[in-house]
Amino acid sequence: MSEPVTIMTFTFAHETGIVRSLLESYGIKTYVLNDYTAQTISLYSNAIGGVQVQVAAYDYDKAREILEEKGFLEKEEKEKLPSWIKTFKNATDSWPVFKNHSVEFRLFFLAAIAITIISVTLFLNFKFEYSGILSRHDWKVAPSFFNEEHEFPYHFQTDGKLSFKSNGEFLYQIADSTIEKGKWKVSNNWLELRLPSQTLTLTVIKQGNQMQLEAKNSSIYIEPF
Repeated sequence: MSEPVTIMTFTFAHETGIVRSLLESYGIKTYVLNDYTAQTISLYSNAIGGVQVQVAAYDYDKAREILEEKGFLEKEEKEKLPSWIKTFKNATDSWPVFKNHSVEFRLFFLAAIAITIISVTLFLNFKFEYSGILSRHDWKVAPSFFNEEHEFPYHFQTDGKLSFKSNGEFLYQIADSTIEKGKWKVSNNWLELRLPSQTLTLTVIKQGNQMQLEAKNSSIYIEPF
């Protein structure tokens, strides 16, 4: 339940009756703070903050509007909200998850959800994009970028064919002879090759029609076979 907030303050407890009856006739539950003390020792009423009529925080705006309309409170100058904020507030007032919360909370909550959805969508698209590109055709090491002195963790030859099957199978062949057979998968921009001899974890970077496979301080480029 929302914490009660004070809507009006009186000196004596009996003065709260009309305001409480009015608000409750509109379905707004009211609470009274300090009424017992004020009734017992009326001189202490002002010292303890008076007898306070309170309503739930989510009822405050409606309660104030009623009391202003009936002349119990002076109309306060409200900050003029942009029309889109008013439209947003009116549209979300009927949502059970939002009706007890401020416009600021609603905006923050929806923004957080939107950011989460966008992030997940980008991550999945990123993952499936690389998976789709790698499995679309066979690959070979680009000769112009191949250097035998690179300390790449696996020696892929320029005449070798790298096949990333859509079922997760990986084949490395030279002259139609299978040299290595294993599994592959993409996670974010990481390519994992699980070979019988070792497991390679490589960073994948798309460079035009080529793909850069990077391991620590060394890398190779592959291009469509």
